[in-house]
Amino acid sequence: MSIRAANIKNIFDVASTGAITYTILVPAGWIDNGLENGFLGFDIPGRKARLVDQGVHKATGCTKYFIALALLDMLLRPPGESENKKIHIAEVEYSGAALLEELEEETGATWDVTHVTSAELIVKAEQYRASGDLRMTAVSLIHLLNYGGSGAAYYPQALLTELVGPKYQRKTLTQIVKEAVRKADSV
Repeated sequence: MSIRAANIKNIFDVASTGAITYTILVPAGWIDNGLENGFLGFDIPGRKARLVDQGVHKATGCTKYFIALALLDMLLRPPGESENKKIHIAEVEYSGAALLEELEEETGATWDVTHVTSAELIVKAEQYRASGDLRMTAVSLIHLLNYGGSGAAYYPQALLTELVGPKYQRKTLTQIVKEAVRKADSV
């Protein structure tokens, strides 16, 4: 058992005695950050995209701001609503194809698209790992987990979670894309 797994088990064991309580917040991937740094397969300044399996598989994402709001929301709720629970949060549902459509609409450009299959990503990740390129190994695995249809980055039930108060509204995919394009084009 890894040190991390042992620590988590220890927390659960102590919580089972009533000595402490915990809440595990499990956010969907950071869509704003992933668009800004290209980790989601979209190069906004270069107007290039990498679609996995034609971009059909769904994922969910959160902006960093939404994650902060969700954390604040949990702290403001009565303790019984979150004690000793794992809570998934998601702000928006999307697919690679939906992101590409939004990005092309926002930029007014037809993007250069590279298509890759999930099977090809597994091979690419292994090739990158073998060559010592850990960054590209990680990027390939992130694309596989996010867009490969495994559900690793898809929390549709979390989209139903209501946060307390109107100030905690989710952004739409269109709003998130507009902000990412504005940031990328201002650099």
